[in-house]
Amino acid sequence: MSATTFDHDVDAGALAEFIRTGDVGHLLPLADYATETDRPELASHVRQLLTHTPAAVAAVRFFAKWAGYSYGADGPTAGRIRRAIELVGAEEALGEWLDARADWQPDPDAEPEYGWEPQEGTEPQYAYGCTLLIGFDAGPSLWNIWETDDTDANDRYRRVIEAELMHEFLTSPEWDDLRAAHDIGD
Repeated sequence: MSATTFDHDVDAGALAEFIRTGDVGHLLPLADYATETDRPELASHVRQLLTHTPAAVAAVRFFAKWAGYSYGADGPTAGRIRRAIELVGAEEALGEWLDARADWQPDPDAEPEYGWEPQEGTEPQYAYGCTLLIGFDAGPSLWNIWETDDTDANDRYRRVIEAELMHEFLTSPEWDDLRAAHDIGD
């Protein structure tokens, strides 16, 4: 098989079982299949998961289920796993070793997109903005974020947004400048 000829259902099935059960063992055949189909990046990401702590595996599972992703010739499963691992790293950085925090504020200037109008019987919606604060400086931000009264869904959404903003910062020139100024390693 070549890199462009592989069965997306094999990938998706393995990932679905991992998301459903949290057992990385479901991904082991995927690593072998990725190697057979000349997709070393996917094989590497799957094998990398095997070295993660249970908490990190749970976080990868969360982001694989709830976060957005993009992909190339490696396929959508590779994109989901790659993005989930990136966001786990960003979330760890946000929570542990960098003076950073997410600041959520109401967004008074937000307007519903696409002509959304509340219908009778629907849950109210609220608009917020999130700014990543690095020390005393404002980092990346995202505004016009709409939430409902579904607290669980809002918490998941906020966790993804916070990790996305942290990842954006960690891949920015500002992070390179901060690392150089404070002699922070990779």
